[in-house]
Amino acid sequence: MFLRKMFLFVLGGSFLLPLSLCAVTSLPGNAKYYPLLLNNNFDFLQKPICVENWGPEVTCTKHYLPNEEPTQHHIERPEILPEEMMPDPTHEVEEEDDNNNYESIVNEEDGRRYITNPTKPQYRLFSKLHLTFPNGKKCGGSGTLISSSHLLTAAHNVFNKKVGGHVTDISVIPAMADGQAPYGEIKGIGYYIHDDWVDADWEQKGKPEPEFDIALVVLDRPIGDVVGYSGIAACGDATLQGRFVKLVGYPGDKGGKQMWKMSNSFKNITPTRLFYDIDTYDGQSGSGIRFNDKGFPFNKYLIGVHTNGQARRGAKTGNKGVRISNNKFDMLVNWLTHSGEVKPKTVSSTAGEPMEVDKSINLKSQNIGVREARYINTLLLSKSLTNELHLHDNVLKNDGIKTIIPGLSGITALTHLDLSSNQIGDSGATSLAPALQNMKVLSWFNLGNNKIGNLGISNIALNLNTDRLTYLDLHGNRQIGDEGIKELTTALQKSAHSLKTLELFDTRIGNLGANYIASLIRETPNINRVGLYRTSIGPNGKNILAQAMGDKSNSLLLDN
Repeated sequence: MFLRKMFLFVLGGSFLLPLSLCAVTSLPGNAKYYPLLLNNNFDFLQKPICVENWGPEVTCTKHYLPNEEPTQHHIERPEILPEEMMPDPTHEVEEEDDNNNYESIVNEEDGRRYITNPTKPQYRLFSKLHLTFPNGKKCGGSGTLISSSHLLTAAHNVFNKKVGGHVTDISVIPAMADGQAPYGEIKGIGYYIHDDWVDADWEQKGKPEPEFDIALVVLDRPIGDVVGYSGIAACGDATLQGRFVKLVGYPGDKGGKQMWKMSNSFKNITPTRLFYDIDTYDGQSGSGIRFNDKGFPFNKYLIGVHTNGQARRGAKTGNKGVRISNNKFDMLVNWLTHSGEVKPKTVSSTAGEPMEVDKSINLKSQNIGVREARYINTLLLSKSLTNELHLHDNVLKNDGIKTIIPGLSGITALTHLDLSSNQIGDSGATSLAPALQNMKVLSWFNLGNNKIGNLGISNIALNLNTDRLTYLDLHGNRQIGDEGIKELTTALQKSAHSLKTLELFDTRIGNLGANYIASLIRETPNINRVGLYRTSIGPNGKNILAQAMGDKSNSLLLDN
């Protein structure tokens, strides 16, 4: 055999917009890209897809399998998904022969084996899918990562006229185990499917031609760089014959929350389909079909996608899936290489006029606590280009702040941050402080009413980028006194030359603190409002502050 390589580039992205702003994109070869969310400024990934040709029998893409366990730096903290997010096994989407609901256990005894630790390197690229359809039905499926930001699954997981047509939301959970999401929840921003699957006469035939039951989901971030991904391979009959293959997925009869596997040899091979006596159940649709022969050089490649179970136990056909033929391989590579082209930098409204991308997250007064913070962290990880984050009046406290730090640390474009009224205390402020180092364009910052004292504000002051800061609000933190104000004003005097507003009312600042603030006012010519009412500042301190403000003393808010 000889090896020939070709490199094709794929782009990835990070900022999300609603479906209503996106347009379906036609592709060569009778296929379309259907967007769910739009990735704007698609700049976090530009990696080549390497196509290898091993003579006439095998053509494949590269796989990637990290041997070591990922460090905590690279992954989100594990989270338990709430019960309401778990699919009802009766709601699993599965295209079955004759439109019957039936098991797909083809052997006398169920031969599937439970995978106790899906985070092992050889398993964590297999993923659970949560799917929502237009009629409101929530369904489950399976899929396999085949690049850093692409997942291969069945077409009926993303388009099924029996449940309303095109899927409206796709959530991908690599290596889910008993409801745990060790690598977080990844959003599908769109998907590719063949026109013949969508345009088929579902009323007359009951379903489209099974050979087109294959889809490629584009993900909102390159999770494959963390967990690994499989290659895909188009193999000749001689390579497939007599080989053992393996299915790994999330069967609904096991609750849909656990990863199960089984291997067996092929029962039959056609130019477009693969048949096997491997037990499956609703929810395993989309599972990748992989070689499972010890020592075989192509064990790390997908050669097909599981789509169907046989009509009844004892039937002779076996369970089946779509074969990655040469034509299907070329189609998938075409989809992979078009990913960057279907996400324009600007979006147009229905009126045809340019529309600004909304980069603000407003979650004020939502009663968000530590449990909900897990999902806020996942949201922030997918919103790295966000400019404004408003979390005022929630109950994050110290543990909630700690939970959102990974997502918050990655938002380097943040200009407005409102964490007021969250009771984070000195511990929460200390946890937050290092994340502030990455926010180099922050101009508006509100930490008011958070039970922060001298220790917390000192840590904030040491880490806060103040070059562009114009508004700083620390009101209502009644434990902040002269010691904390000394640290704060020292830090602000170094670089906060743009500061205009400083809110420090309802604290216990005294006359000594007033001296520190007066020095800051003299060094910061742009400052035009300082809120200091309901403090412990006496007459001498007030006089010093008034002299420092000069003709702007009307903007100095003190108690009478």
